Amino acid sequence: DKFVKNPADVVRVQQKVAVTVMDVDLNRNRIALSMKAFPGESTQKVKPSAKPQKRQPQTQTGRKKKVPFNNPFADLLGDKLNG
Repeated sequence: DKFVKNPADVVRVQQKVAVTVMDVDLNRNRIALSMKAFPGESTQKVKPSAKPQKRQPQTQTGRKKKVPFNNPFADLLGDKLNG
């Protein structure tokens, strides 16, 4: 019943555990989970919401360098491709 900074201190890889989703943060692509057992909650089924949330498209910051589509050698050849 305490905050765990490093999950590896409590669980190991491929270990199956029961958790409760506490929060979903779509902006930061994170979820908050809790392994804490709540009385009576283990027998209840989670009902899906009427409308599933849609993910917001992520906007890119900065400018992308124009390169030919799907050209793995674009960085090697540099300006020779453009002219």
